[in-house]
Amino acid sequence: TFWTAAPFALEALRHKVAGSRKNTEYLKLAGYGFAACCSFMEGAFGQTFGAQGLSRLAPALFGGQDGKGRPQVMASVAGFDKEAFREVASELSSVTDESEL
Repeated sequence: TFWTAAPFALEALRHKVAGSRKNTEYLKLAGYGFAACCSFMEGAFGQTFGAQGLSRLAPALFGGQDGKGRPQVMASVAGFDKEAFREVASELSSVTDESEL
């Protein structure tokens, strides 16, 4: 399954994939709407996997190589409060214009 294979790709995804490439993919995801973006964030930050069940996708998904080829990485994620995230996200669900953010 995806979650079984994910640990083997984390290092390359975290340090070698350009941040601009990841951003392009996030913008595509945004085209699927608010609910899809929230689901993605919950999976990236909330789902744990790996031998000890401590790995999360978020540090590998956010950041990447900058324009000069230097890795810009996110710190490891120790926890994720799904209910707090949903509460904050619900406040944004009615935003229809990005100038409101």
